[in-house]
Amino acid sequence: MDRKNVEYVCSIAAKMIENGAEISRAEDSAYRLLKSFGCINYAVFCLSSLVIVCADGVIVMNRIYDNNLNLSELDRLNTMSRCICSGVEPINRRSQEYPLLCRFSAIILATGSFCVYFGGTLSDAAFSGIIGIIISLLPRISSTSFAQIFIQSITAGVLSYVPLLLGISSQPAMIMIGTIMLLIPGIAIGSAIRDIMLSDTISGLVELTQSLFYALAIALGFCVGVVLFGS
Repeated sequence: MDRKNVEYVCSIAAKMIENGAEISRAEDSAYRLLKSFGCINYAVFCLSSLVIVCADGVIVMNRIYDNNLNLSELDRLNTMSRCICSGVEPINRRSQEYPLLCRFSAIILATGSFCVYFGGTLSDAAFSGIIGIIISLLPRISSTSFAQIFIQSITAGVLSYVPLLLGISSQPAMIMIGTIMLLIPGIAIGSAIRDIMLSDTISGLVELTQSLFYALAIALGFCVGVVLFGS
């Protein structure tokens, strides 16, 4: 089989995982693509950080460094895979990123809703939304997700006390509750449990362990703000 086809299948599976697809879906799509390309002997092994495709003696690996949730991109990849498997010319759709206005609106809605739900005021919700936007715009300082989340948590924890230090009536604890919801790896934990239930045990355990370390980074980061200004 042509190596380019194997590399293409491997890249599709990797991009699906990067954008939030479960391991079983990525593997199934890769199997179907390889079969449609006429492969006879093939195998696919996927983790949340690695994809290995072996087809007719050709082995291709693709390392995954980032995992995000982008349903628009995932839909594009699924549609492309289905078109190829059906023998239809794939629709030429570009990779789509959510516009800044959409992202900021979602951040304000998410942080503000949780802030008010747990007892914060509308002003607390507004501050939480502003801090959420700030930490989402922070440049990637570290190559590791743990360090990046730790930096974001420190920033959010410290900024939660800024309104109070400026003499504005606010509740830093409520602001933190709203902001922390952006960082908690809830989807990652759910995906890990789902993968374990689907017999993708290794991938599920890796994701679960990774999520627990992310939660530790969040706790340590917010503790910095509490220790500095909590008194």
